[in-house]
Amino acid sequence: MLFAVCSVFALGFCTPGIQANAISDAMNVAFGTNKIIIGVIVAIMTAMIVFGGIKRISKFAEMIAPIMALIYLSVAIIMLIINVKEIPSILSLIFSSAFGLRSAFGGIVGNAVMMGIKRGIYSNEAGMGTAAQAAATAEVSHPVKSGLVQALSVYIDTVFVCTATAIIIILTGMYNVEGIVENLPGVQAGPGYVQNAIDTLIPGFGSAFVALAMLFFAFTTILGNYYAAETGVSYICGKVKSMNQKYLVNVLRMITIIAILIFCSKPSVFAWALADLGMGVMSWLNLIALLLLSNTAIKVFNDFEKQYKENGDAIFEPEKLGIKNAEVWEKSKVSNVNK
Repeated sequence: MLFAVCSVFALGFCTPGIQANAISDAMNVAFGTNKIIIGVIVAIMTAMIVFGGIKRISKFAEMIAPIMALIYLSVAIIMLIINVKEIPSILSLIFSSAFGLRSAFGGIVGNAVMMGIKRGIYSNEAGMGTAAQAAATAEVSHPVKSGLVQALSVYIDTVFVCTATAIIIILTGMYNVEGIVENLPGVQAGPGYVQNAIDTLIPGFGSAFVALAMLFFAFTTILGNYYAAETGVSYICGKVKSMNQKYLVNVLRMITIIAILIFCSKPSVFAWALADLGMGVMSWLNLIALLLLSNTAIKVFNDFEKQYKENGDAIFEPEKLGIKNAEVWEKSKVSNVNK
């Protein structure tokens, strides 16, 4: 119940505004568009989807996001090939800066690790517990299949896309420039850095390309976060029968849209702090749950591995493994999914 409450608060109110701000920043740098106008457009697009209409927009975003990721990685690879001799110095700079080898401040190592963990969660949600809500909707014959997909997403999001971003910025020296973005120091780096970095390769291309990529990446993140928040509301209402689920879901929708409008023009230290707090509590609760479920998880994984080696596929039958409270994995249902 506590996890559900935290997810509704952090994902329904805090993170949509932060994502909307990233979109408005990128559009402002690329096209000079007023941030409030962008915020209104994002809010309208979000409302059209979360209030139950215009499925084509969500399908379109779902289709475009992976394509944008591939194009984005391709641009990063091209920049690396062109500047291949600089790669060793880039890696050296990253590690020497992260571990304080050039720093005069004793706390920089701890701060670097802390910021990496906090912002890394926004990238891949690893260990936070929200990925399970999306994975649970997949129609698979064995839960390990969804688990492996979720594990892969961490590498795609953070190891590939985020590392590509860091290398692009460092490669072009844009990390050492003032006046690119208006964001508050220490709150977020801002898309302006990577936009200007790619512009050094093809003048005028970087700003527009990153703005469009940011639009699809951040917008689909808003939808994903909202879905997780609504799942939390559904769970709470399922436990507290006196609550009106339809009413509370509509309230959540309005809160999400209002958050987008409030935070689209200026980032808020308060919003980031609230989001960090909510996600931090969710992560701790989830990590405790993972420890309690670790034996079950290992048992389920071993079952999948054994069946896959023998049959090339696996069907999950919890009763055979002595796993309780797994009613959704009844043999008849799993058999239908497998067929």
